[in-house]
Amino acid sequence: MAIPLTFFLLAWLVLVGLFVLASAISLMMYLRFGIAGSMTFLSALLFVGVSGLVLFVTATYLVNVDWSQEFILGAPVSSLQYE
Repeated sequence: MAIPLTFFLLAWLVLVGLFVLASAISLMMYLRFGIAGSMTFLSALLFVGVSGLVLFVTATYLVNVDWSQEFILGAPVSSLQYE
C-alpha cells in the first residue's frame, strides 16, 4: 500500500491551521486578561516571532521536497536503498 507524500503535506497544513487558531486564541486571552505591561507585549511578540520563524524555516524546507513520491507501507528494508 502506497501513500502519496501530499497526504502528509495536507496533514501538516491542517495541524498548522490548528496551531494558528490555538495561538491566536491564547494570545488574545493573554493580552486581554494578562498583566498590562511592556513584558506582556514583549513576550507575546517573542512568541509570535519564534513561531513565525519556525514555520518559515519548515516551509522553506518543504518547498524542496519531491511531493510526487510515495511512501510504501510494509516495504522490506532491503528495498530502501540510497541512490
